[in-house]
Amino acid sequence: MSEHLDLWEIEVEFRDPLVTGEGTHRTRRSILVAATEGGITGWAEAPAFPSGRFGTAAEAWDSLSDPASWSGGLPAIPIASAALQAARADRTARRLDTPLHLHLGGEDRPVVARHPFGLTDPAAIAGVLEGIDDVTAVKVKIGPGRDVATIAALRAARPDLDIGVDANGAYRDPTDPVFPALAELQVSFIEQPFPPEAIESLLELRRRGVDGERRVDRMWQKR
Repeated sequence: MSEHLDLWEIEVEFRDPLVTGEGTHRTRRSILVAATEGGITGWAEAPAFPSGRFGTAAEAWDSLSDPASWSGGLPAIPIASAALQAARADRTARRLDTPLHLHLGGEDRPVVARHPFGLTDPAAIAGVLEGIDDVTAVKVKIGPGRDVATIAALRAARPDLDIGVDANGAYRDPTDPVFPALAELQVSFIEQPFPPEAIESLLELRRRGVDGERRVDRMWQKR
């Protein structure tokens, strides 16, 4: 039996522009992948970051459309390779009549859905959250000069809110006082505080990740 791929390109327009350290983004393009073999189809997505990190939508499309260019049965473009592997895993799970998360070794447990916010002022975040009691967790983009005050205002407005932050590699110094300040504000995690290549800075920040009262254990980089 041979595998057949069908591809669709979609572009989702954000209700409000998403502002990050990499610029202002109004849409996001993705490639939907359907991998069929033996009458069973697995589905996945190759979602391109607006910055093009890990491959653009166009590159994913071209790579998935040309199996002759693959190495080891997978495309070279990271988001295309991940999508193809995910579609094949989904197809296998469907063949076994098993939920995908169990097929991959996961377990049944609640998953927290986070409302995302781009770089913005505290009043804008508070305005969105006002009267929305069912939002229990958020992820807020931060950057130098647009970090502690925003999170402090959000924490004051919603003391029980689960707050995570994403810096998109905007910081350079693991001794920056912003990090213990964020820990004091009880953020759940700090995503990509440094540029992708700055692994040593991340390790140093993890070693220093204590302000005497509070530790942020969840920090990671995107490679």
